[in-house]
Amino acid sequence: MIFLSAAVVSTVQNNKLCIAAVSVGDGSAVVMKYKYKTYVVGCGGNYFSGSAVCDIINTLGSSNIDYIILPEDSEKSLSGVRRVKETYRISSAVTATDRIKDGFSFDSVVSLNGNSAEITDGKLKITVQDSRVYVSFGDSLSEISFGDVNDGSDAGLLICRGLTGYEKSDIILVSTDKTDIGDLPSQKVILTSQNGTVLFTLSHNGKMTYRRMA
Repeated sequence: MIFLSAAVVSTVQNNKLCIAAVSVGDGSAVVMKYKYKTYVVGCGGNYFSGSAVCDIINTLGSSNIDYIILPEDSEKSLSGVRRVKETYRISSAVTATDRIKDGFSFDSVVSLNGNSAEITDGKLKITVQDSRVYVSFGDSLSEISFGDVNDGSDAGLLICRGLTGYEKSDIILVSTDKTDIGDLPSQKVILTSQNGTVLFTLSHNGKMTYRRMA
């Protein structure tokens, strides 16, 4: 296990975690913001994925990326990285393999090569393991997956990539005892099967709200 610190010295009283799920072509990316920290998980899709991710980062009011997390070594997961790197300063990177690390020449990088990594920032904990990213925030647990959907998962949020070029990225919510998704039914709910972005807001007590972004 590799432990990474993302401590923030701030007087900002912000108890929300924003998760923007970006669906682009047959890939997807996730942009998270907590206090002043910005995290990008995955950065793939089609030719336009880099621009889509940059638009979301700008919408969330971020001027740089504190961590970019690339848990899978595939072109569908990496197609937007170069554009994002050209547009924003990236403080640190977590990559699945040395090939990704060497290909993009990040200033500060941890290459997993089969290991796991953990990033902590107060109530926020991000764990990267086996091509999956687990996000723990207070009473909320989310899983970001870029492969098959695990129907038996108890995660609050799953984001998975279409498995072929003809499928779109789906965002699937799974209601749990610890994740309150309001009026949505207790079974999984597919929010989007078309290109677009959904913004989730999580509170420490597990309350989750969502809305579509233009």
